[in-house]
Amino acid sequence: MWKSKILFSLYALLSAMVIWAQLIHNPLENILKPLLMPGLMLIYILLREERFKKQDYLLLLALFFSMCGDTFLMPYFDHFIAGLASFLLAHLFYLTLFIPLIKKPLTSTKVQKFGLLLGFVFYVLLLFLIINKQLANNTSIVLIVIIIIYASVLYSMFASALLSPSSPSYFYILGGASLFFLSDGLLAYNKFVDPIYLSQLWVMSTYTSAQALIMYGWYKRSTAD
Repeated sequence: MWKSKILFSLYALLSAMVIWAQLIHNPLENILKPLLMPGLMLIYILLREERFKKQDYLLLLALFFSMCGDTFLMPYFDHFIAGLASFLLAHLFYLTLFIPLIKKPLTSTKVQKFGLLLGFVFYVLLLFLIINKQLANNTSIVLIVIIIIYASVLYSMFASALLSPSSPSYFYILGGASLFFLSDGLLAYNKFVDPIYLSQLWVMSTYTSAQALIMYGWYKRSTAD
């Protein structure tokens, strides 16, 4: 327990430093931000004492492509499409992890149904705002289609986490998926609709928390198997 507390405290410190660098536009962001996901990967490897299974590697791949996304989106590269593609792959790996957890035949509680509806409303409303603004700006239809595909995969990742059966790891994974959904939504609104005050703070704090929660949730699930 003490080892995990120390490791996650160091990750939280690194996250805070990245947010600080972003807020004051310090070039140190270009060094620190790409270290976030490797940090989580290292924590998982250090905590996971049992032999790795296929699912463990899928989690590490999701974190790896998240690292690629972080790198492409930082000021040094500032390549939005490459970053978007990297995070799309990360979400697909998370989907690959979460979908097998859903029991068949599919059943859902009232709370889960409400969560799905709430998430869907958020997804549709955000897409409506983005598409409406981008069409007014004569944005390429190809980019709009890419955004729709990405948003659909993101919502699917959230939904698959929500519908997985309850377990000690459930609320960690669901909390992480929900925060990821929110973080990407804030990022998209800030970039494509209207600027958000202190956007770096809200986007990065929810994003780094999301990744840590998903990773820790999967660690708890793996050790419980």
